[in-house]
Amino acid sequence: MKFKNILLPALTLAFLVSSCGLTELDLLNDPSEVTADNVDINLLYNNVVKEFADFVDEASDETMPYVRMTAMAGGFQYNNQDSPGSFNFIWAQAYNNLLPDINLVIDLAAERGFTVHSGSAKILKAYVFFTLVDLFGDVPFSEALQGIATPSPKADDDESVYTAALALLDEGINDLAAPVSPPPFDPYYNGDAAGWIKLANSLKLRYHVQTRLVGGSASEINSLLDKVIDSSADDFEFPYGLDRQTSDDIPDSRHPYYQDGYEVGGPGLYMSNYMMWEMFLGKSVVDPRIRYYFRRQDAFEDNENQFTLECQAAPYPLHWPDGYPWCTASGDFTDLANEWGGYWGRNHGDASGFPPDDLKRTAWGLYPGGGAFDNLPAIIVDEDPEANDFQVSNAGADGARGAGIQPILLASYVHFLRAEAALTMGTNDDARAQLELAVKASIDKVMN
Repeated sequence: MKFKNILLPALTLAFLVSSCGLTELDLLNDPSEVTADNVDINLLYNNVVKEFADFVDEASDETMPYVRMTAMAGGFQYNNQDSPGSFNFIWAQAYNNLLPDINLVIDLAAERGFTVHSGSAKILKAYVFFTLVDLFGDVPFSEALQGIATPSPKADDDESVYTAALALLDEGINDLAAPVSPPPFDPYYNGDAAGWIKLANSLKLRYHVQTRLVGGSASEINSLLDKVIDSSADDFEFPYGLDRQTSDDIPDSRHPYYQDGYEVGGPGLYMSNYMMWEMFLGKSVVDPRIRYYFRRQDAFEDNENQFTLECQAAPYPLHWPDGYPWCTASGDFTDLANEWGGYWGRNHGDASGFPPDDLKRTAWGLYPGGGAFDNLPAIIVDEDPEANDFQVSNAGADGARGAGIQPILLASYVHFLRAEAALTMGTNDDARAQLELAVKASIDKVMN
């Protein structure tokens, strides 16, 4: 009996341990992982709005070199600037990170009746697919985001994807018509359904302008003119945070432009010589936004070292800070080279390598990256022995410390679209008046 009393508890314990082990092996989901069943919709929404800003930033980074907003320095020809692999990040950001979470927000919000979550998520989804079509043409849509059920989704015709994105805007507007339980964190419109509806209507306006050669409707645009983004109060933008408390804090909530150059080592890319030249010499007056867009680091033009190229008539100097045209046919600098010192950029398509001039390159300014305002004199007449004071790589202590914005769809953009529609489609707007409103709105936005 004593033997049996010892044996039975031991067998019972062994059975329980064995059963527990088998039960754990039967689990299909890691209980410590977040799933569609246990996710907090508001935390998921928080991730969506941040991932969306990252998507927009990446799309902007990939396209700015081609349109001369930053220097195209990856290749001497357009087809050498990027390879298919260059777009892996934005593709993964859309299809692997952002869109699955957007779809989950839409599904959960539909179950719970959270119409502001669902409506705004549909608008963000439409924006993503508009952007993907603009960049790549035919993209996966009808078979996309089905996981292992369709591991290789087909690419749908770009027109059909554009049309589907337009339908998403209408669905989003319908959801937002009766706003219920707005998300507690909405960095774009603070949960205001009216703001999201203006955004959706502005995107519809853009759709019709973009497709004006293949069916875009002037009458549809006319019906939207009093329903779109019209002032900076309605701007669609993502606000970035102030600097971290220490350089080791994670995550870094500052603007990506600030992260590039304002810590240590100087800017990692070149501003476009053409863009800078266009702003201070391309017109009869200097563009008032130039000191907000760009922050010079070295405005003294003499005593440069070996990586400054000689003045040459053609091609223009590749790294000379003032851009062009500064050289005469005989190889002498013109007076223009002494009027605006320090705009150290690079010519379009110059892929001749990167010399150690990081601390001379013009950096991002106060707008939109939250950098430093350019308060340097137009030209430094005498060499400043403390020229390093101009440099912005000061451990993130300069300017607005990264508290900038990601502009996505601003009132100025909408006025430009309205001007284009009036000029090319005969809408009810006055093209000249809209153009003037657009320019003034942009200048006001930047300088304020």
